[in-house]
Amino acid sequence: MYSNPVKFLVLKSIRIYQATVSKVQGDVCNFIPSCSHYGYEAIRKYDLFKGILMASDRVQRCHGFALFYSPDYYGVREDSIRGTKAFDPVK
Repeated sequence: MYSNPVKFLVLKSIRIYQATVSKVQGDVCNFIPSCSHYGYEAIRKYDLFKGILMASDRVQRCHGFALFYSPDYYGVREDSIRGTKAFDPVK
């Protein structure tokens, strides 16, 4: 499946997190897609190092004040359950 076993392990760890902790914690991310989904896609699309850096940057930006500066840098989407969220896809 993946030529890099470490990349496979990291991606599998994210999926386990999404299936367990994320389900209990609920929808608390201020971004669309969620930070774990963003991290998974970044690591899958780019190499492991760049994907981890991108995911780390994203998690550091996901806090209560994210929506104050996000309209300047990201699109804003309305979520039917949680209201306004910043839109920051993996490019």
